Amino acid sequence: EDWGYGCAGMMPNMRCAFKCLAAPAFAEAVMDRGGATVQAVREATGCLVEVTPKGDVFPGTEERVITIQGSSFEALAVAARGVVARVEELTPESTDVKLRIIIPQKVAGATIGRGGENIRALQQTLNVRVGIDSTVYGGSGPSADQIVTITGNFPGIQGVVNDCVARLQEFGSERWFAEWIDRTNLARAAQVGPSAGSGKGRKRSQEMCGDFLRNRCTRGDSCKFSHDENAAEKGAMGG
Repeated sequence: EDWGYGCAGMMPNMRCAFKCLAAPAFAEAVMDRGGATVQAVREATGCLVEVTPKGDVFPGTEERVITIQGSSFEALAVAARGVVARVEELTPESTDVKLRIIIPQKVAGATIGRGGENIRALQQTLNVRVGIDSTVYGGSGPSADQIVTITGNFPGIQGVVNDCVARLQEFGSERWFAEWIDRTNLARAAQVGPSAGSGKGRKRSQEMCGDFLRNRCTRGDSCKFSHDENAAEKGAMGG
């Protein structure tokens, strides 16, 4: 496979990271053929790919965590796109591709932007739906985890991956960034609560946001309607 990047063996310090959630099929695809994908990523980009063991899942889900670490954010972006490509391979034709990324709360705020301008631009430019869950895991500071759900065409999802890596790079020198990289699922589960921008325990309506489904919602965490596509899917299936 041509990864389009030539930095094999570059892994000093390993303080650049990208994380996403992996349903069982995705996790198994990444670890396929005795770790062929992991090895290919390492040889082509110098990045290390780790998948949490079976049973070590993100709080409230059945999804394992994939962490990609590298020596530069440029290499990290290439590696992330290569790993995420496995999601497209697992998605049936004529079905939207779906990816869930873990980012620090500080990066989530930058992704949304003032008045939702950044997330609106992402959705309109790349023709995908992007939702950031208001729940945070692992504390309440800038390194706390939030989940970004991207749904739509695969090139658009890759574009959001590039954007997320670029925003991670903006904060990569912050002291709290290493704490975010090293956080475990156990630590996430120990501290779960609302994000800093979601109000004091304010709960959203269970009704799905129509603007979000049309890629037009600019309210981010201040929206009173649900942006949870998982809940919407369950509702359509009768719970």
